[in-house]
Amino acid sequence: MRLTLRFCALLAGSLMEFTAFAQTGSPAGSELRPAYSVRSIPQPMPVVAYLSSAPMRLDFAGTWLLPKAHGDAQVTTVPGGLQIEVQLKGLCAASDLGPAYLTYVLWAGIPGGKFHNLGEVSVTGSAGAVAATTELTGFAMFVTAEPYFAVTEPSDAVVLRIATAPGSLRYKFAPDLLPLLRDRETPLDLVQARNAVRIARRVGAERLASAQLQTAVELLSQAEREYRVDDRWQTVLKARQAIEAAEAARMIAARAASE
Repeated sequence: MRLTLRFCALLAGSLMEFTAFAQTGSPAGSELRPAYSVRSIPQPMPVVAYLSSAPMRLDFAGTWLLPKAHGDAQVTTVPGGLQIEVQLKGLCAASDLGPAYLTYVLWAGIPGGKFHNLGEVSVTGSAGAVAATTELTGFAMFVTAEPYFAVTEPSDAVVLRIATAPGSLRYKFAPDLLPLLRDRETPLDLVQARNAVRIARRVGAERLASAQLQTAVELLSQAEREYRVDDRWQTVLKARQAIEAAEAARMIAARAASE
């Protein structure tokens, strides 16, 4: 059973469900029946568009076939394409998953139902690694167990996949929405309050929800003053109130902008 891709940028990966047959009696022809059957269960995998010039790190998570498996991939832009370096942990011998499997392969899947074998995973003990280059710019990555390394289509035995939410992730942020830098001394609530007010302003709250935004700004100012006099309890209290007020302003502004 082969994997398919939905054009909306979700890769329908496959996990497998093993259904044991009852061991009661031996009807005619039962010697021809397998010990278990395999049924494909579609699972969405995100197609990631690698638009950043800086190295990107993505996490791999194991499927139910290898629930303890995990790892990460670093994707770097190089002349002519992308350099991919994957490190995995929690693997077992591929043959432990069934006599049909002898190795693991890293795949790139793109909308339209096409798959690219990025390379065989080199396994030492429970750790695995693979390095590859590709001219592709947007694809889903996953690892399957395979009978040999040079397969041109993936099996249904998906053992790891990128651990991100379904959808098309661009890894491209508006500069004014990049995370605020936080030092070790500043309370997290105060940093969140600053960010909440900034985001509310960005969606037009100064024009569309001025009263609510002004409340948030005043509460944030109070939190900043309490922080300067080292009253941590009041800092956190006012910061949290500012967050709630800023979110209320953001929601009002967002609704008004959509009407």
